[in-house]
Amino acid sequence: MTRALNIILLTLAVLLLGGLEETAEACRCSQVHPQWQFCNSDVVIKAKVVGEETVYDGTFPVSIKYIIKKPKIFRGECQEVDAVFTPYSSATCGVRLQTGTDYLLSGYMDSDGMHISLCGFNVPWNSLTDTQKLGVTQHYEKGCECTIQTCFTLPCESSDPQMCVWTDMVFGVQQQADHSSCIKRDDDTCAWYTSPQQT
Repeated sequence: MTRALNIILLTLAVLLLGGLEETAEACRCSQVHPQWQFCNSDVVIKAKVVGEETVYDGTFPVSIKYIIKKPKIFRGECQEVDAVFTPYSSATCGVRLQTGTDYLLSGYMDSDGMHISLCGFNVPWNSLTDTQKLGVTQHYEKGCECTIQTCFTLPCESSDPQMCVWTDMVFGVQQQADHSSCIKRDDDTCAWYTSPQQT
């Protein structure tokens, strides 16, 4: 009886661990230019995280509520955002934020408030390049009518005058993501604008 029970418990443990491994790989996000993340978010803010609370459904944790203060709104119309919600587990695209840190946060609004995920543009403010900060505060919004197409193999071309072709994936560098914005010009075409490198 003990041997049979051990086999059953071992089998259950293997199945459980296999299921957890599959769950851990459940969150998959496409690599996109930060401007695309900005333009496809309902709300984009800069805010300091000052606390966190776990939200439960019965006895199961389902999300984390991050308490924020002094939000500066760059995109969207939201009033008095004092918290953001994210799934509890990174397997369901939950974001881990550090208390006391200023973040750029992007997401959507519903009746509960602002929600963020790993697939959004959610990074410490100090990790942004100068060009990205300028993009968030000024340039990205000007290019939200443009399309940013990710190119994975050469040649990277487009015949659409309102499209910028993002080539970082081809060359394996973060050049355009870190230093360029896709801007709509006066002639109604879109083109990359690259900020001068900071010294």
